[in-house]
Amino acid sequence: MKVLRMSERALKVLRLLFARWKDATKDLQDEHTLELDQKGFQRWLSDDQVSQNFKNV
Repeated sequence: MKVLRMSERALKVLRLLFARWKDATKDLQDEHTLELDQKGFQRWLSDDQVSQNFKNV
């Protein structure tokens, strides 16, 4: 029974580590996507015609 408990603990630790790794990589992807979105938004604001239309609204 002791071996079974140790293997259950090991599985819990592995699941926790995997979940943290998955969250960390997701955060990096989200950060990269946000950076791209901000650049696209800045380009959108720098477009004269769109800026003019935005002011007219």
